[in-house]
Amino acid sequence: MRLSDTGCQVCLRGRSAQEITRGYARARAEKAWRRRRPFVILASLAALGVGGYAYQRYQAAILNFGRQSMASFGRFYDANSDPAAIAPHYGAAADTASQSQPKPSASPADDSFAPQNSPAATFPPAPAPTPAPAPVAARVAPAGPPPVIGPRLDAPEPTLPNVAPGQWVLHGRVFDLKTLKILADARIAVKRGDYSFAFATSGPDGWYAITLPRNENDNDGYQLAAQQTGYAAPAQYEGDIPYAKLSASERTQLIQAAQEGDTHPSPLTGSADYVRRDVFLSPRR
Repeated sequence: MRLSDTGCQVCLRGRSAQEITRGYARARAEKAWRRRRPFVILASLAALGVGGYAYQRYQAAILNFGRQSMASFGRFYDANSDPAAIAPHYGAAADTASQSQPKPSASPADDSFAPQNSPAATFPPAPAPTPAPAPVAARVAPAGPPPVIGPRLDAPEPTLPNVAPGQWVLHGRVFDLKTLKILADARIAVKRGDYSFAFATSGPDGWYAITLPRNENDNDGYQLAAQQTGYAAPAQYEGDIPYAKLSASERTQLIQAAQEGDTHPSPLTGSADYVRRDVFLSPRR
């Protein structure tokens, strides 16, 4: 095999397996074409020979047919392109159309609209304008308590499952970290390392609850992961951070960190029978 088949002649770079495969395919195609080339040449010569023999044998008939075809086309072209042969037809048709249309008949003068010596016409008096309706005072809604902004962390908790020996319950609500709105149908997963073994889905009011086994010897604890359409996977659920009371700029910084995957949540342990952790999800970019 030549050097140009396995390496570039300019930079001496070795060719890849895909380039070598394409080269072999091109070589096989060229070889097949060289095998077929004599037969293609013979078939072309045979077709030329048959055509020449047919022309010599029927030369008079072919020439006669060609002359008749040209003469017929010439007569057709002359008959349809002579203005003298086209204009009379259009003129006769126009005259016939104009003659077929009825002419308007003269009618006697109508003097019904002629001015007459009559007294001036009298008109009824104009109606008095209708008075405008009196303005109606706008109804003012009764003053009430101001709307609640942010999540109601003091909302009553739902009925939680009973705790069996050796177990504890993790519960809370799921919120949007940007708008502090409640998120329903968010899938919460409890992980230990890379293994997820407990799942829950937030209800219409955002509540979730998961029963977990208690392991006193496990110092690593558990991690929470959430999945919701339009939100980043990292969840923020630190118990000592008042997410709902943070300013908008502080929450924006937390959202950017979650979008970049720069979150380091604390592990969850069963320090009590019921542990509450509200989960805050960050919208995607």
